[in-house]
Amino acid sequence: YYEPMLFTHLNAPWEPYLSGPQAMIGNLVYPASNALARVTVLPPADPIAAMAAVRQYVSEGWGAKRIKQEITQGQTWARARGVTLMCTEFGALRVGPDAVSRQQWLSDTRSGLQSAAIGWTVWDYADVFGIATASNGRVIPGDQAIVPADPRNPQRQFDSRVLRALGLMR
Repeated sequence: YYEPMLFTHLNAPWEPYLSGPQAMIGNLVYPASNALARVTVLPPADPIAAMAAVRQYVSEGWGAKRIKQEITQGQTWARARGVTLMCTEFGALRVGPDAVSRQQWLSDTRSGLQSAAIGWTVWDYADVFGIATASNGRVIPGDQAIVPADPRNPQRQFDSRVLRALGLMR
């Protein structure tokens, strides 16, 4: 689950996001109700296209209520078909949104999934969407993957704020 993609993939360094509205704006916050006051258009972006994407994000009401509605829709679909639903990945880039907005989005998504009794996993562990960083890592140019400098002794540092947002730490 990566909705809204404008937020979760903000400044993603790969296509199609590199040439989409995610690359045209900065300072996009979550929830969307606060977005118009803080967002900036990054040069040389087309300000009309960039702000159209932001206005859509705001008008769609992205926040805890909207996420819960989306998850409830999935839960309703699953129940009608007698199947169990699981969210095998969700996340927001660590390098795009500000930390507070990212933590709030992670918390709201986790809460929505748990209130619907849907199992979940976060994507991923220690890469650009991760909940930990490779403390002895290096970045692979091109895809921006963070890999351990010493694969036999990978060292990770968890982000305690993210763990709290996910309900994994008090």
